[in-house]
Amino acid sequence: MKMKKIVLWSALGLCLSFTPAAAQYSLYWDLPASPAGLSLGLSSLILVPEPEGTIINPASLSSVKWRSAKAAGLQWWQDVYAGAFSAAIPFGRFGTAGASLGYWSFGTMAGLGPNGENLGNFESQALLWSAGYGRPLFLGWSAGFVVKGYSLLMLERKDWSWGGDFSLKYDYKFISAHILARNLGPKYPVNNAVKFNLPASANLGLATKFWQDRLAAALMYSSVRGLPPYLSAGVELKPLSFIALRFGYDNDDNKPERSRFGLGLSLNTTGAQDYAVEYGYRSYGALGNVHAVSLGLSF
Repeated sequence: MKMKKIVLWSALGLCLSFTPAAAQYSLYWDLPASPAGLSLGLSSLILVPEPEGTIINPASLSSVKWRSAKAAGLQWWQDVYAGAFSAAIPFGRFGTAGASLGYWSFGTMAGLGPNGENLGNFESQALLWSAGYGRPLFLGWSAGFVVKGYSLLMLERKDWSWGGDFSLKYDYKFISAHILARNLGPKYPVNNAVKFNLPASANLGLATKFWQDRLAAALMYSSVRGLPPYLSAGVELKPLSFIALRFGYDNDDNKPERSRFGLGLSLNTTGAQDYAVEYGYRSYGALGNVHAVSLGLSF
């Protein structure tokens, strides 16, 4: 059992590391820390306008009609968990501001040397933040930007980094088109002698709503620097006006342990003048199942 824990923790550490072997995709601010982000993947960026954890589509902020606040918690495996608080405040024709704070704890991991020797246990945690602004422009166009960052806290290591996202959105009747440039910025970690390029990406998305907004669907095409492109898709179905079922899919082969499918449930949704309770689920194979819940309020 002890060896199994060591293997699992080592695999998790690899998935979250700053190494070329990890394909540089596991920035802490990109880890799903909310039910929508967990179940819908990147398609949540164009299905849900409010900030989700530390992930924001700034152009979609312009669609937020009410002040909103959301607290989310995520449980992974044993001591691995996350928490996030996000909020959005509209200012009428001047646009909408959004911000979030996040926290990841990766528990106590067993370090292994190149020959399998035990290097002792270590604890790792990350603090995250993001702030964004979006506003409508003209003829159905909206634009926005986000600045985000993280600090990785370990016993003898205090890495930190920052980056930015920019996006455009075009609304026409029941269809919206999205262009997102994500993870732009300096090499990371900023304060480390060994640095890597941020996994900058270009993302093109389409979203639509039918049946009096009871059925929403989104498709996102993502091209990440140095990695094969992939598709993300999400569907939100409301069999009743106050219940939403969420189904997510992506074919991102750079996360081999993660299931391509995610599931979620929402009682009410933020974006209306009401409260919302949400749940998200996705399997990470040998790394365990991930569950997330959130409580939100729009007022």
